[in-house]
Amino acid sequence: MARVKKTYLAKKDRGRIVALYMVEEGPDSLADKALREAGWVTTNAVTDWRFGERSDIEEVSREEARWFAERLGLGEFVK
Repeated sequence: MARVKKTYLAKKDRGRIVALYMVEEGPDSLADKALREAGWVTTNAVTDWRFGERSDIEEVSREEARWFAERLGLGEFVK
């Protein structure tokens, strides 16, 4: 079974997360997503970050991502 690696990223303002992103990387796939009310949706923001066009996104731990998602009532989307 192929393993998918999830990397959580966030945009912060004054030290607080204001937007949560995730990169899902599999053997033959790469998907950039943003957490929204409906769950994870495709985004281009992370692509910009990867190629150095945005400096306002940083990697965060799964625990920090889960904490933020739970505060929004979306904890089920960060396992």
